[in-house]
Amino acid sequence: AILTAVSSQSGWDKLDFNDIDKDFAARLTDDHVHAILHFINAKEDLRELSMAGCVNINGEGLRLLRDSSVKVVDLSLVGPNESPSMV
Repeated sequence: AILTAVSSQSGWDKLDFNDIDKDFAARLTDDHVHAILHFINAKEDLRELSMAGCVNINGEGLRLLRDSSVKVVDLSLVGPNESPSMV
């Protein structure tokens, strides 16, 4: 589903996972993130990555970004204007 949305875009300089459903973002794994980053050629094209709400990520999926030109990475556990709370 997300790769379908990704494939309809071109010229990726920013990828913001806060733009997708919060429940969906919380279920994303490192394998999903790696596949998306590979698909959009993130190592060459991406400049900014926001993964707010992607709480199931341990970082393995970001290895593709080593030695890339990404300048900003947001790994917040909550999105903008949200309060972190324990349930």
